[in-house]
Amino acid sequence: DALGALGDDRARAPLLALLAADPYVTSRPHEAAALLALGARDWSAKAPAAHVAVKLAAPRGPLRAVVLLSDAAGTLQAEADGRALPAEGEGRVRWLAVGAHAPAVALDLTTSPGGIQAVWLVPSAAAD
Repeated sequence: DALGALGDDRARAPLLALLAADPYVTSRPHEAAALLALGARDWSAKAPAAHVAVKLAAPRGPLRAVVLLSDAAGTLQAEADGRALPAEGEGRVRWLAVGAHAPAVALDLTTSPGGIQAVWLVPSAAAD
C-alpha cells in the first residue's frame, strides 16, 4: 500500500514480479492495488466488469495472466484465444496459465459475483 501511495515508478517491476508469484493470499490484493496506483496494468476498469473481452499485447514465451477480482468469493471463467483456462489461486487475485502467444492474446473473462478490476500479463518464469 505504501509503495502505491509513494508513487515511485521504480516499484512497478518488483511489485509485478511479487504479484505474479506471491504465496500469501492476503498480500496479493494490496500488491495489485499498489500497481494500479502506479498506473501499471495491461487492462483495468474504473468500475468492476462482470465480463471482459480484451486483446492484449503479449511478451514472448509462456505467459501467466493475473486477474484482480472485486469479490474474493467470485468464480472466474476464462478463455485465451478460445481455449478454456482453469483459474488458480483464491481470494481476489487469480492466476491463469495462458501459454505462449505472440504478438497478442485474446482473453475472455467472466466472474460472478462481483467483477474484474484489472489484468496483467507476466512471463511464466516470473511466476515460478
